[in-house]
Amino acid sequence: MKTVVKIADLADSRSLVEDRRFEDCEILGPAVLAPLEGVHFLSGSFDGPFEAVFREVPEGTPIRGVVGLRRVIFDRCTFTNIGIVGTHEFIALAHRGFSPPGES
Repeated sequence: MKTVVKIADLADSRSLVEDRRFEDCEILGPAVLAPLEGVHFLSGSFDGPFEAVFREVPEGTPIRGVVGLRRVIFDRCTFTNIGIVGTHEFIALAHRGFSPPGES
């Protein structure tokens, strides 16, 4: 049985989730995540197609209204109603490891 985590509820006053490891969790939104440093998606799946989940933002672009992630690992997690923003390089890496809905 997966542990259900509403990721936005874990963010601190700076809208950050730091130094966490999530294993066998269902990560719930609504939320847009911004991987900042040391973030790893080891395995898991998303509830939509790649283009609906991941959005590219140019490096150095300030963005507001997102949950930042630092030193966070997701292993065997499913993501529901979650979007992810990142640099071109991050999005390219994510695309190589992306599992379509229903696969993990």
